[in-house]
Amino acid sequence: MLNLVGFVLILLGVGLLFTPRRRLAPPLLGLGGLLLLLANSFVVVPAGHVGVVFNILRGVQDRPLYEGVHFVVPGLQ
Repeated sequence: MLNLVGFVLILLGVGLLFTPRRRLAPPLLGLGGLLLLLANSFVVVPAGHVGVVFNILRGVQDRPLYEGVHFVVPGLQ
């Protein structure tokens, strides 16, 4: 849900760049980007499952993610 809200804010910001209200565009773009980053920073591993972390620089990590909510680096993991 946060991904959708962030994406809509970015679209509104881009749309406002070409109107007389363009001073509102940078805050909307920043807020939308921040929401997208925040929404993609957490992963939920359901009960009874184990998550595997794949890092684009180092491959599969040795440490698995057990059930629960975990922080991951968006775009890298």
